[in-house]
Amino acid sequence: MEFKDRLKNLRKEKNLTQIELASILHYGYTAIANYENGRNQPRINDLIRLANIFGVSLDYLVGISDVKHYMTQDTILQENIAKKTYEKGMELTLMDKLIICFLYNTSKSSLHTKNLNQEQINKILLNAEQQCYVEFSKRFYIFLKDNSFRKIILTQIQNELKQFYLQ
Repeated sequence: MEFKDRLKNLRKEKNLTQIELASILHYGYTAIANYENGRNQPRINDLIRLANIFGVSLDYLVGISDVKHYMTQDTILQENIAKKTYEKGMELTLMDKLIICFLYNTSKSSLHTKNLNQEQINKILLNAEQQCYVEFSKRFYIFLKDNSFRKIILTQIQNELKQFYLQ
Protein backbone atom coordinates (compact mmCIF):
# COMPACT_ATOMS: atom_id res chain seq x y z
CA MET A 1 0.00 0.00 0.00
CA GLU A 2 1.33 3.46 -0.87
CA PHE A 3 1.78 6.43 1.45
CA LYS A 4 -1.31 8.19 0.12
CA ASP A 5 -3.51 5.17 0.92
CA ARG A 6 -1.94 4.63 4.34
CA LEU A 7 -2.46 8.27 5.23
CA LYS A 8 -6.10 8.17 4.23
CA ASN A 9 -6.76 4.93 6.16
CA LEU A 10 -4.99 6.18 9.29
CA ARG A 11 -6.83 9.50 9.14
CA LYS A 12 -10.17 7.70 8.90
CA GLU A 13 -9.23 5.34 11.77
CA LYS A 14 -8.72 8.44 13.94
CA ASN A 15 -12.04 9.89 12.70
CA LEU A 16 -10.32 13.00 11.38
CA THR A 17 -11.36 14.97 8.34
CA GLN A 18 -8.72 16.22 5.92
CA ILE A 19 -9.28 19.73 7.22
CA GLU A 20 -8.88 18.64 10.88
CA LEU A 21 -5.62 16.84 10.14
CA ALA A 22 -4.33 19.82 8.15
CA SER A 23 -5.20 22.06 11.08
CA ILE A 24 -3.28 19.85 13.54
CA LEU A 25 -0.24 20.13 11.26
CA HIS A 26 -0.79 23.86 10.65
CA TYR A 27 -1.27 23.26 6.92
CA GLY A 28 -3.66 24.82 4.47
CA TYR A 29 -6.94 22.92 4.16
CA THR A 30 -6.02 21.29 0.81
CA ALA A 31 -2.63 19.90 1.87
CA ILE A 32 -3.94 16.55 3.11
CA ALA A 33 -6.17 16.12 0.06
CA ASN A 34 -3.09 16.65 -2.11
CA TYR A 35 -1.16 14.01 -0.15
CA GLU A 36 -4.02 11.54 -0.35
CA ASN A 37 -4.39 12.12 -4.09
CA GLY A 38 -0.65 11.67 -4.64
CA ARG A 39 -0.15 15.20 -5.98
CA ASN A 40 2.28 16.19 -3.20
CA GLN A 41 4.62 14.41 -0.78
CA PRO A 42 5.38 15.66 2.75
CA ARG A 43 8.85 16.58 3.92
CA ILE A 44 10.62 14.17 6.29
CA ASN A 45 9.90 16.24 9.41
CA ASP A 46 6.19 16.25 8.47
CA LEU A 47 6.29 12.48 7.93
CA ILE A 48 7.68 12.13 11.44
CA ARG A 49 4.89 14.32 12.82
CA LEU A 50 2.28 12.26 10.95
CA ALA A 51 3.74 8.99 12.26
CA ASN A 52 3.61 10.38 15.80
CA ILE A 53 0.04 11.63 15.41
CA PHE A 54 -1.10 8.19 14.25
CA GLY A 55 1.20 6.21 16.55
CA VAL A 56 2.78 4.20 13.73
CA SER A 57 6.31 3.63 12.51
CA LEU A 58 7.69 5.69 9.63
CA ASP A 59 8.29 2.46 7.71
CA TYR A 60 4.60 1.66 7.94
CA LEU A 61 3.48 5.16 7.04
CA VAL A 62 5.56 5.33 3.83
CA GLY A 63 4.74 1.75 2.77
CA ILE A 64 8.10 0.07 3.44
CA SER A 65 6.64 -2.27 6.06
CA ASP A 66 3.24 -3.68 6.91
CA VAL A 67 4.09 -3.67 10.64
CA LYS A 68 2.29 -0.71 12.22
CA HIS A 69 4.02 -0.87 15.58
CA TYR A 70 7.32 -2.43 16.49
CA MET A 71 7.11 -4.57 19.59
CA THR A 72 9.78 -3.90 22.21
CA GLN A 73 10.33 -6.08 25.26
CA ASP A 74 8.48 -3.48 27.34
CA THR A 75 5.46 -3.42 25.01
CA ILE A 76 5.38 -7.23 24.89
CA LEU A 77 5.39 -7.29 28.70
CA GLN A 78 2.65 -4.65 28.86
CA GLU A 79 0.54 -6.55 26.33
CA ASN A 80 0.90 -9.86 28.21
CA ILE A 81 0.02 -8.21 31.52
CA ALA A 82 -2.95 -6.43 29.91
CA LYS A 83 -4.26 -9.77 28.57
CA LYS A 84 -3.96 -11.37 32.00
CA THR A 85 -5.72 -8.49 33.76
CA TYR A 86 -8.49 -8.63 31.15
CA GLU A 87 -8.90 -12.37 31.79
CA LYS A 88 -9.36 -11.54 35.48
CA GLY A 89 -11.99 -8.91 34.65
CA MET A 90 -9.72 -5.98 35.48
CA GLU A 91 -8.51 -2.96 33.53
CA LEU A 92 -4.85 -1.95 33.46
CA THR A 93 -4.50 1.62 34.72
CA LEU A 94 -1.64 4.02 34.14
CA MET A 95 -0.51 3.46 37.73
CA ASP A 96 -0.51 -0.31 37.14
CA LYS A 97 1.70 0.19 34.08
CA LEU A 98 4.15 2.32 36.05
CA ILE A 99 4.37 -0.25 38.84
CA ILE A 100 4.84 -3.11 36.36
CA CYS A 101 7.56 -1.20 34.53
CA PHE A 102 9.30 -0.37 37.80
CA LEU A 103 9.13 -3.97 39.02
CA TYR A 104 10.24 -5.36 35.65
CA ASN A 105 13.29 -3.10 35.41
CA THR A 106 14.29 -3.62 39.05
CA SER A 107 14.01 -7.40 38.67
CA LYS A 108 15.79 -7.41 35.32
CA SER A 109 18.77 -5.51 36.70
CA SER A 110 19.09 -8.12 39.48
CA LEU A 111 18.90 -11.12 37.14
CA HIS A 112 22.25 -10.58 35.44
CA THR A 113 23.46 -14.17 35.89
CA LYS A 114 22.09 -16.87 33.59
CA ASN A 115 22.84 -19.90 35.78
CA LEU A 116 20.15 -19.46 38.42
CA ASN A 117 17.74 -22.08 39.67
CA GLN A 118 14.06 -21.36 40.23
CA GLU A 119 14.48 -20.81 43.97
CA GLN A 120 17.21 -18.23 43.41
CA ILE A 121 15.10 -16.46 40.79
CA ASN A 122 12.12 -16.37 43.17
CA LYS A 123 14.31 -14.85 45.93
CA ILE A 124 15.59 -12.20 43.53
CA LEU A 125 12.05 -11.36 42.43
CA LEU A 126 10.85 -11.15 46.04
CA ASN A 127 13.75 -8.83 46.91
CA ALA A 128 12.98 -6.73 43.84
CA GLU A 129 9.32 -6.49 44.90
CA GLN A 130 10.34 -5.35 48.38
CA GLN A 131 12.83 -2.88 46.93
CA CYS A 132 10.14 -1.54 44.60
CA TYR A 133 7.70 -1.13 47.47
CA VAL A 134 10.17 0.90 49.54
CA GLU A 135 11.57 2.90 46.63
CA PHE A 136 8.18 3.58 45.04
CA SER A 137 6.77 4.78 48.36
CA LYS A 138 9.70 7.14 48.90
CA ARG A 139 9.56 8.55 45.37
CA PHE A 140 5.79 8.92 45.45
CA TYR A 141 6.00 10.87 48.69
CA ILE A 142 8.73 13.13 47.27
CA PHE A 143 6.66 13.98 44.20
CA LEU A 144 3.52 14.56 46.27
CA LYS A 145 5.19 16.94 48.70
CA ASP A 146 7.47 18.90 46.36
CA ASN A 147 5.68 21.88 44.80
CA SER A 148 8.35 22.35 42.12
CA PHE A 149 7.30 19.05 40.50
CA ARG A 150 3.65 20.11 40.61
CA LYS A 151 4.55 23.41 38.94
CA ILE A 152 6.38 21.60 36.13
CA ILE A 153 3.41 19.31 35.56
CA LEU A 154 0.92 22.19 35.68
CA THR A 155 3.02 24.26 33.26
CA GLN A 156 3.21 21.33 30.83
CA ILE A 157 -0.55 20.81 30.95
CA GLN A 158 -1.16 24.52 30.38
CA ASN A 159 1.22 24.54 27.41
CA GLU A 160 -0.49 21.51 25.88
CA LEU A 161 -3.90 23.12 26.32
CA LYS A 162 -2.68 26.34 24.71
CA GLN A 163 -1.32 24.36 21.75
CA PHE A 164 -4.55 22.40 21.46
CA TYR A 165 -6.70 25.53 21.39
CA LEU A 166 -4.38 27.32 18.94
CA GLN A 167 -4.84 24.57 16.38
